Amino acid sequence: MQQRGSGSGSREGLLVAALGLVLAAGAGALAASCGSGSPSIACRVNADCASGVCQSDLTCAPVADGSTAGNPDGHDGGSDAGPIDGGDGALDGGWRSDGGSPGSDGGSVSCVPDDDGRIDASEVTLRPGLAATFRIADAVAFDTQGTGGVWDMSGSFTGDHDALVELETVSDQWFGADFPDATYAAQLADGQDLLGIFKVTSDELQLIGVASRSSGATKTELTYATPITVLKFPLQLGAQWSTTSTVSGTAEGVPAYYTETYASEVDKAGTLKTPFADFPVLRVNTGLTRTVGFDVMHQRTQSFVTDCFGTVAAVSSDLNADVTASEFTTAGELRRLAP
Repeated sequence: MQQRGSGSGSREGLLVAALGLVLAAGAGALAASCGSGSPSIACRVNADCASGVCQSDLTCAPVADGSTAGNPDGHDGGSDAGPIDGGDGALDGGWRSDGGSPGSDGGSVSCVPDDDGRIDASEVTLRPGLAATFRIADAVAFDTQGTGGVWDMSGSFTGDHDALVELETVSDQWFGADFPDATYAAQLADGQDLLGIFKVTSDELQLIGVASRSSGATKTELTYATPITVLKFPLQLGAQWSTTSTVSGTAEGVPAYYTETYASEVDKAGTLKTPFADFPVLRVNTGLTRTVGFDVMHQRTQSFVTDCFGTVAAVSSDLNADVTASEFTTAGELRRLAP
């Protein structure tokens, strides 16, 4: 086994740490109603509202004339039961666009959380120009098993700091021409310049490459021979998927070639508490196995996904802990949605 932390092992370890955070940075790392200030959470599903309409900012729509207020199934005729297409094919859910306030990209597009235990591709929007704030802590104690189906990340952790996560246009980057099919790029790890390059299909979020923000002698540009399936829709309890791929290119200016396997399962459902709000979530538990020559490492990442908001938190095991178990108690990085 090659020692991590020295020579090429240190360089490769940096990439592994970043890739372990793909689920947080890429899979819906943006949220509906992410404006400044604390949110007002009045509802999660239509049935929570007298008007029968839970809006994308999680407030109830006013009771209008002719509405079916109090309808036990939460519908006022069915037209508001799902995401609304604003005409451009994107389902934004009131997301913060280009650093502005919710709805700043038009305001007519919304996503209504239905809390039905299933998350469809249409309920998670991923496109360039969206952004959200995450509160991040490194190397902290956190028991991923939770308590009674609840994971509490709402409190303070040592080293907490807020970071803006943005989905960026790939064609604007120095490596853009090498990834013509990419949908967006996003920073993989807090404090690093590595960008994950992602492609969104009708039913998957895929990782297709990794690159440094800057070119030059020490640039990084890596390509996956087989795109990594980060999320496969619909998400529902018990769903599983796995991808094995060779990775090749340049890592910090040095030729690189290795193999990665990502194996994921939607293994739990419950409630996640964040500084932003409490969410009903599905947990996507992903194990990464990375092989560089005779050196094999393992890392575990758990992503918490909900309707409309996408991924609202993620916790990854420490790289050097070589975690293979589905649960762990020390987080290499913990990030969760913040106001």
